[in-house]
Amino acid sequence: MSRPVSNKLRKAVYASACDEAFIILLTINEDSLSAPIRVCSDNAEVVSQGETYLNFPFSVALPDDQDDAITSSRLIIDNTDQRIMAAIRSITSPPTIDMSVVLSSDPDEIEIGPISFTLRKVDYSLETIEGDIEGPDVLNESFPSQSFTPSLYPSLFNI
Repeated sequence: MSRPVSNKLRKAVYASACDEAFIILLTINEDSLSAPIRVCSDNAEVVSQGETYLNFPFSVALPDDQDDAITSSRLIIDNTDQRIMAAIRSITSPPTIDMSVVLSSDPDEIEIGPISFTLRKVDYSLETIEGDIEGPDVLNESFPSQSFTPSLYPSLFNI
């Protein structure tokens, strides 16, 4: 599946060497959190579209970009800050993860995303917090989403 990207991103991807850094922005949100947790993969804080993302070590193993596959991957966050562990312990439902990719030269322009995931099966140790991130469950959605009834589609029943 192809996605539209800017010429600046194409140029950086195809160059043998460039000064651009690809920064992943993560927003972790859940109803019981007082504020979303925003972290980035850069070595410094990043301000993107008015929101500040803290530099925090994490890694994401993304799923393959296939139309006919179930999307699931793994998020691993370093457990070096007690605030993230306290936030994970306080949540009552699976949090949502919004992931975006920006370039270091223009962090306000979202190059890829936001891609939304749900965080499930969270485990933690002294070193890391790990969880499965899953895309939308499209296989269990009803089809068709509506019934063809006279109240919704009166033209079908005018004979």
